[in-house]
Amino acid sequence: MSQQYDEALKKCRGRPKTFNRDAALDKALTLFWTHGYEGTSLSDLVAATGAKAPTLYAEFVNKEGLFRAAMERHILTSRQERGDIAAQTDITSLARYLACLLQGMSVRAREGAPQADLDNIIDTLMAMWQVLTGQCRKQN
Repeated sequence: MSQQYDEALKKCRGRPKTFNRDAALDKALTLFWTHGYEGTSLSDLVAATGAKAPTLYAEFVNKEGLFRAAMERHILTSRQERGDIAAQTDITSLARYLACLLQGMSVRAREGAPQADLDNIIDTLMAMWQVLTGQCRKQN
């Protein structure tokens, strides 16, 4: 085997490149903002994010999931910049928590949960909002 072949093999080995979710969401948001939802294709998203289509599908399920995640990140980041959310708040974790809450509510609604039950979930979320957003910190 040649030395070039050995070097090429070494470059292919090792851990795969890591997927930077936040960077991908920022790039996707720019595309959606520029071209609109319908005008942005999956191939555009693949080219902009540098991720392969299977990676995007594994992370976001589909284009709509990527769009929703990008919008959630944008809203939370904007709120953090305005001071509505404390700077030390982990907005990625907060976004994931809210996405899980909404998904769970969707499942409950689809299964026929009464509107009052869903409203109570939202009331509980809003009662915890200051703690979740870091506006209510424990004082030492």
